[in-house]
Amino acid sequence: MVDQHASGRRDYGAALWSVLMFEAFLRNAEQQVVVAPVYSAAQGG
Repeated sequence: MVDQHASGRRDYGAALWSVLMFEAFLRNAEQQVVVAPVYSAAQGG
C-alpha cells in the first residue's frame, strides 16, 4: 500500500493518514492508562 501510494499508482492518502493517527492514539493511550476506583454497594457507590 505504501509503495503504491509513494509511486503515485494509487492514492491511499486517507487510509494511510487514518492508520498513522490510530497508531498515535494508541501510543498516547498506552502512556496515559488511568485506573478508575471501584466502588462497592457497601461503600455507597
